[in-house]
Amino acid sequence: MKETAPLPKPFVDLSDEQVHWDLGESLSYSQYLNLDKLLNAQHPLSYQHDEMLFIVIHQVSELWMKLCLHELGATVDCVRRDDLGPTFKMLARVSTIQQQLLVSVAGKDYNSGEEVLTELFPLQPFLSIYSLKEEA
Repeated sequence: MKETAPLPKPFVDLSDEQVHWDLGESLSYSQYLNLDKLLNAQHPLSYQHDEMLFIVIHQVSELWMKLCLHELGATVDCVRRDDLGPTFKMLARVSTIQQQLLVSVAGKDYNSGEEVLTELFPLQPFLSIYSLKEEA
């Protein structure tokens, strides 16, 4: 009999999570996630093709950071209550979020920061602040 390799364990085990997925007739998936608003939140200010990519990558990064802060806040609350059990899962999620952020930043396939600033001139004041923030 041939031995099979064990299946890899998920990075974060969510099997004990009590997730409520039954939205019933009250909400659709799209309504629950507010997709209309989310998918209409990209408003390029130039005609540069790469601007949409720039906007989406940075909006997604902001959402990942929001989730990271949410997890860290919950972790601090658990530590204050001396309830350390859930903190390990929360910190593992933060680690996963950080990995995802690194992958998305490394995968940027648009021009250098200086070229983006030049091409997206209407955004220059905002992007200059962002560039300084990234370098710090």
